[in-house]
Parts: sequence; C-alpha cells; structure tokens
Amino acid sequence: QRTAEYIPPSQRGPRETASPPPLVHPDPRPSLVLVHGFGGSIEQFTPLADHLMGDAASSPFARILALDSIGFSLSEKPPLSYNQYLWRDQVVSFMRLTAEECSSAYSSDVHRFVVGGNSIGGYCASSTAAHLSLYPTIPPQSASSSPSSSAPAVQVSGVVLFNPSGLILPPSQRTPLTYQRSSNDLFPEYRGPPQGLLRVFGEGLFALLQGNIQRTCQWLYPTAPPPDNLAGRIFRDSCDPNAPILLSAGGKLPPPESMDLLLGAEFTGPVLLVQGVLDPLNNATMRAEMFRQIDRCASRV
Repeated sequence: QRTAEYIPPSQRGPRETASPPPLVHPDPRPSLVLVHGFGGSIEQFTPLADHLMGDAASSPFARILALDSIGFSLSEKPPLSYNQYLWRDQVVSFMRLTAEECSSAYSSDVHRFVVGGNSIGGYCASSTAAHLSLYPTIPPQSASSSPSSSAPAVQVSGVVLFNPSGLILPPSQRTPLTYQRSSNDLFPEYRGPPQGLLRVFGEGLFALLQGNIQRTCQWLYPTAPPPDNLAGRIFRDSCDPNAPILLSAGGKLPPPESMDLLLGAEFTGPVLLVQGVLDPLNNATMRAEMFRQIDRCASRV
C-alpha cells in the first residue's frame, strides 16, 4: 500500500511514497487519518491538509496521514476478493502499525486518532471507527488468551465524513433484532454471482468507464474544475494489471452494515458530516437529515 504524511509544500516532492515516520515526542493532539473515495488517491486531500497544517503549531492535529486503498491509485492491485471489510481492515492495520511505531519511540498505552473519508472512504472510516471501538487492541486468538499487553490501544476520538456513501436505516427499522448481526435469519450465508459472469461484467464496465474518465470527473465536480490532472491520474492507475478485478467485486459485495449501526450503536464518539448540496450522487438535503437522526452526528450542508 502507499501511505503518506503531510509534508509542507516547500519540502514536497512528486507523489510521496515513503511510510510515515513515527512521532518522536508525545503529542496530546490526535492524528488525522484520511481515506479517499472510489477512484481517488492520497492527492485529493492535499488542499485540505495544506489548510489544516498551514500553521502546524496551532493545528488541531498532531499530523495528517493518508493511504491509497488496496486496488486504487499507486497501491497494489492483487487478484483479491475486494469488499468493504478488506478496506476497513487495511485502515485498521495501518492505524495499529502507526500506534506501535510511535510506542517504540516513546511510552504510551493509548494513541488517539480522528478518521475521515470521502464517499466510500467515508463508509470505510465509519466502519473503522466502529471496529476499533469494539477492539481497541488486537483481539485475542482464543477465548483463553488475553490481548497483548505490549500492543498500544488505538482510540478513535471522532469521525469526519465528506459526502459519505452507505445505507442508513430509517428509525422505524432500527430495532435490537436488526443489530444482532450473528443471527442466521438476518445474515444467511452469502453467495455471490458466478466468477465468469463477474469477470465479463467487470471488463465491460471497465471499458465503458475508462473511455469516459474526463466526462465523469466533470460531472462529479459541477461547480469547479476537477483537481489538477485528476482524470490523467485515474487513467494511469486504470492501466495497471488487475484493475478490472476491482470493478468485478462490485457485483458480489456482501450486504453492508448500516451507517446507523456503525455510528449509532457501536462507535460512541462525535461525528461530523459535511454534505455537498450539489453532490450529484445523492439527495444532499435528505441525506443530511437522515444523518441528523443518528445520535452524536452533526451535519453541515
């Protein structure tokens, strides 16, 4: 995977690829971890990072970290079964590794993060926060074992969502039974479509999208031009081997956990939603109102 830490413009090289170094000294501020959306990359967060870290001393964050999700941008595109749990586990592992590297530099039992994401990255950020709320340390391998005492706990202090994707159940459907995810009646064994059919679907959709990258980017940015060379970067990344496999995965994704479960029943910290009113993928006003019905979620349209 490709990861990066915020670097001031005067020190920035083209497409930083080094893993972020650990903090040498303790910092009471949380680190911000950002997860991009479908077809995105680390670069989409550069303007936000420039704004938040323009004056590092007064920034609310100790540092800003981002990663290219597996299958996107400059990260590897192995022939895996891509799904939302793979991307969540990637972010969880990244945050745990970051905490462990910091603990090797100074003693600390808990490392604080704020996790944010755009589009499907917003869903991934929500799922990451929920998972780490349930398992702040690495879960034991068996019922008789205990969590490793040497592994630092990862604490998510807040979640920031930018035009997030993800299912939201209306309040009338949010019952305790709905949230019993171990129930075989609610979550039976999942079987996706045949692999051959998925391959044809993925390659056909890939050919259609690859020829319309520039037009799609213009449609997704209705009020301002797309970021510098966004279409060119997406096209370059789409030429990597195994790129069509990612689209094939869209036809066999398992049922997602709802956002009201992730942010209302599992993660107990504050949530900030930033919803673009002209987002072409969603009804922004209705979407923001549905998020407002989730406890602890503040929205801004």
